[in-house]
Amino acid sequence: SYRVEHEILKVSPADWLGSPVVLSVERGRVREAPAGLSPRGTDTELVLPTLAGDPAIQPVVEALRGIRVHSIFPRELSQPQPIGAGPPLEDNGSNWCAVLKTMDQASHRELTLGLEKVTGDITDVRVDSAGGYYTAEFEHRLAGTNRWFSAGQESDGTLRMAGILTALLQRPAPPLVGVEEPELTINPGLLPLLYDYLTATSEHGQVVITTHSPDLVNMLRIDDMRVVERIAGVSRVGTVAESQRAMVKASLMSAGEILRDGGFRSGEDGWNLLDFASDES
Repeated sequence: SYRVEHEILKVSPADWLGSPVVLSVERGRVREAPAGLSPRGTDTELVLPTLAGDPAIQPVVEALRGIRVHSIFPRELSQPQPIGAGPPLEDNGSNWCAVLKTMDQASHRELTLGLEKVTGDITDVRVDSAGGYYTAEFEHRLAGTNRWFSAGQESDGTLRMAGILTALLQRPAPPLVGVEEPELTINPGLLPLLYDYLTATSEHGQVVITTHSPDLVNMLRIDDMRVVERIAGVSRVGTVAESQRAMVKASLMSAGEILRDGGFRSGEDGWNLLDFASDES
């Protein structure tokens, strides 16, 4: 069982001139709520979803519901998938074929170009259906002729790259897309290509990745990185310690070298929701 200790929401006007909308709940007790609303609190469920119809709260709820965090593994993509719902891509890629089938021409072309750079000979991707299931197929250019191969015949690295690129290229684009450890099963030499796609996606939405790859962190700006620590049962998120940031900016050590040599430390500005909660009973 679990208990919701604290729930806090603060929405400030775009022009920063008006008063913010605040929702504050502590151990099931509503301490502050948006004007005109009297929600009932409980320590077993969040209050925010019950306020989704309020004009001031609705954009926040929709944005949170639109977040997609993907943990895609090749086995899920290599097998036939039931014909079903299309976009958005499910977190584990279980509707990957359906999303591929609905891709617009521009996104499909970007996906194909990316996969061609991965293997050197993929020229197209398509989805076939039979018996209530979808299967993905890849066209390869071999010895002057083109042949189609099922997803089950592709390498794990090719499939995982295909799944991640689909997550990044899906339309409509999620307000925030996350990818857990994108480096898994992917050739380290292909990480720059993956980074290019992550960067392109960040131009029209937020992108968050988790990674333990020294090669990948070397491509990131040190100021864009965050350290996640679990201390006394609480997850804390903060910027990289100032001393480590200074070393990277002075080119004394790379971010990858720091990761290999004991890892990153969080700065003093690490935070979590409990830091903002009142200690009053």
